[in-house]
Amino acid sequence: DPGRIRVEICHSAAQALKLAEETTFSCVIADYHMPGGDGTGLLASLTEKQPDCAGILISGVVTMESLVTALDLAHIEAFIPKPWTE
Repeated sequence: DPGRIRVEICHSAAQALKLAEETTFSCVIADYHMPGGDGTGLLASLTEKQPDCAGILISGVVTMESLVTALDLAHIEAFIPKPWTE
């Protein structure tokens, strides 16, 4: 259905990776701190599975080193600091 947006919410990196086996994503938003891993690792793994998927990392505690790693490994499209404000 053109113009339709589907949103999936996962509560862990493992759950998101499992869902990626059966679903194609256009964009994934991941928090740097998450149960069972971190957002950078999740986005890097998803990039391998779905290279056309855009990745956005959010965090309130990410360091510059972590952000550079996210850019290198996960090829993130954007970083949003928390709290997320307009």
